[in-house]
Amino acid sequence: MLQLSSITKPQDILCPLAHIHTDNSCDTLGIQATLSHHDQSATIPSPSAHPALRRLALLTRTMSSTTQHGTKSPAPWKAAFLSHLNQHMDSPEFVLSTLHIAPPGSATPYVPRARYCIFRGMWGELPENKHNDAPKNPRVYESELPTFTTDVRMRKVGEIFHTGPGHAEKLEQAQGSGGGGAVEAVWWVKDVGVQWRVQGEAFVVGPDIEEGESSGVRTVKSEVGGRMKVVDEAKEGEWSWNKEVDGHFGNLSPG
Repeated sequence: MLQLSSITKPQDILCPLAHIHTDNSCDTLGIQATLSHHDQSATIPSPSAHPALRRLALLTRTMSSTTQHGTKSPAPWKAAFLSHLNQHMDSPEFVLSTLHIAPPGSATPYVPRARYCIFRGMWGELPENKHNDAPKNPRVYESELPTFTTDVRMRKVGEIFHTGPGHAEKLEQAQGSGGGGAVEAVWWVKDVGVQWRVQGEAFVVGPDIEEGESSGVRTVKSEVGGRMKVVDEAKEGEWSWNKEVDGHFGNLSPG
């Protein structure tokens, strides 16, 4: 079992969920998900804590070979997904499942772990909050990366690192940016009888995201950056990863 931190003070960390696509979509960067309506299923494509403890996990699906930002139009599922969450859920809770190392002697190498998280908006599309005084990025990008927060001490962070391509087994290997472990997220929108299921990989954005070029930083900038769609090229130079992180944590303020 990978222990992430011995810090006794809790810290919220941010985690965006990636791209869904419909079965008739040609968007190859989407992740596979299912939308269940009633019994019918169809495949469709804390701000005060120390900054060094902050993390962002982002769910993505396919490996990207470029750090270039895309300019594609929004995915066809996005409007319906956001409409369901914004209009029909007072608290947009979802279940996030990860893979945990199984005990010695188990029949399988991993066992599932699940917990509730709260959807915080799409990465790059920080929701407005009049109580948030943190400096915010201009609206330069949009994405299909739903975002949530969690505590840095929670096991899910270690699971995201250990089940990723790097197979982190030591504490120091799960620090900073990186990850890539397999996850699944499920929203149940009771008012409309719809269930959204998202499968993909999760990546963690740490405080080192603009301080170096570790393999984890390069991976996150490639995987996440490749799924950020440009909506205002003129202001790209004003956008920063750290400012986006700070803005999300600022949104945890009351209101």
